[in-house]
Amino acid sequence: MSFRNMEQQQQAIAAAALENAKKNVVAFVYQKFPKIKQHAANAKMIVELVERWGGPDIVPTPEAFLSMLDENGAEALSMLDQQPVERTMEQIRAEILTLLAAHSRRDEIMMKSEEARMKSWSLDALRIRLAELEVYLAGWQDRSC
Repeated sequence: MSFRNMEQQQQAIAAAALENAKKNVVAFVYQKFPKIKQHAANAKMIVELVERWGGPDIVPTPEAFLSMLDENGAEALSMLDQQPVERTMEQIRAEILTLLAAHSRRDEIMMKSEEARMKSWSLDALRIRLAELEVYLAGWQDRSC
């Protein structure tokens, strides 16, 4: 990417830093509050809540989100889509099993074994496994095209 002047380059750097900060605060909130469902609408609302609280010029940070919660806790969290952690874990396990069934050579016995093994996993471990599978399968599909 080429820039016409230094000012454009600095603006691009600042915009990238802001986007990175938004991604970091969203990841922090999902980690800290596992009942919050992970999807685009919640991610947008997390950033919007911080911006409403601190103004449009605030850089969304985990600290800013926690400060906003100190003032608007229950009301702010009620604006985010939530569900019980166990339900989230069931959905992730089902998604993992669906991906494995569609893209691996595991038979029914191996799938049952995988399902039983995953029942002892934490929510974080399930999310990591799902992300690993998605990255692996995306790479696999890129090579087959």
